Amino acid sequence: PFPERQMPFEVEPAKTRESLGGSRTMGGGATATVGTAGQVGVVQMQGAAEVPGGDSLADAALEAVTEAQEEVQALLPLLDALWWVFLALTIAGIGLAIYARVDDFNKRRR
Repeated sequence: PFPERQMPFEVEPAKTRESLGGSRTMGGGATATVGTAGQVGVVQMQGAAEVPGGDSLADAALEAVTEAQEEVQALLPLLDALWWVFLALTIAGIGLAIYARVDDFNKRRR
């Protein structure tokens, strides 16, 4: 009933969907998550070094807390540097996720 088209429709390429495990956006998000969790851990370690012992603790527990405080206090200069490393890791992860989204948009992949 209809005449043939002189120019056929353009064939669309098959869309390939990458797995979420290989996604740069997910990788950036995971990196940022690890950095954030590391920062929280460092802050908790710094807070643990400042916890005073209470009178209601048993003597053995008080002794263990005191020993742990001494060990953590020796690491305080390293914890400050480690906090900055985790901050850089968080920022790099966020940057990777943003870059992946912008790059995919520019390549018209999404």
